[in-house]
Amino acid sequence: MEKKVSLLIGILTAVASILLSLLLWFVFHLPFFIFVFFLPCVLPFIGSPLERERPPRCPNCNFSLKGSENYCPRCGYKLREDTRATA
Repeated sequence: MEKKVSLLIGILTAVASILLSLLLWFVFHLPFFIFVFFLPCVLPFIGSPLERERPPRCPNCNFSLKGSENYCPRCGYKLREDTRATA
């Protein structure tokens, strides 16, 4: 879903940039400055998806974790020390 949204934003930005550049070129005889200016803004959306935070995974079995577990629910691997006080 996020990839579709970022692709849509990239396409809309590219189309707006090209239309604005053509308008400035034909009406005011300005160079394609706007297209060159917006090109770095468009490339991240068209290329690879934006880096997003991935859920933590168990280093032993690669099971997707919620992030609050002390042990992996699938293989029982100890992820971290138990932080609860035992008295």
